[in-house]
Amino acid sequence: MAEIFAKCGIPLQSADGAGVAALSCEIAALSAQADGATVLIQATPAQDFVLSDGRDLGIPACRMNAGVAAKVISAFNAAQPLVIDYEHQTLHTQTNGKDAPAAGWIHGLKWIEGKGLYVVAELTKRARQLIRDGEYRYFSPVIQYSKHTGEVLRVLMGALTNNPAIHGMDGVKVQ
Repeated sequence: MAEIFAKCGIPLQSADGAGVAALSCEIAALSAQADGATVLIQATPAQDFVLSDGRDLGIPACRMNAGVAAKVISAFNAAQPLVIDYEHQTLHTQTNGKDAPAAGWIHGLKWIEGKGLYVVAELTKRARQLIRDGEYRYFSPVIQYSKHTGEVLRVLMGALTNNPAIHGMDGVKVQ
């Protein structure tokens, strides 16, 4: 899978012909536990979407709907939480030598009809503070998608970022 993440910000392809893209969405912390660490973060809208940054993924649009989301959710392995880092540094650490500290962990996925696919995320204290202070406002999922249909296949990881590739997502709210 390392070859999938060789570059960030351009379409990537795995051996099975599935493409991978790092996308960006505004963080939407719709619910939180008493400690404020666990939040729902909107990963995709509830319909097909294109990237606003002009990247060509080789498909007309990424496909997302309730049926696609059900497949993505069933493919998620809760035994191995997925990392949320800062600015997709996990994808760059081998080439730039910088650390890739976690901003949080994705523990699950949830479909909210009319809103989209959400990640159930545990954010670190530092990440929550950076969001509260306005230093980070967006969530950028890294997804695997079908190069034939555009359907999102899996969420692979995510990042806090300030350069969203998908516009119109919910605003930031953390406790």
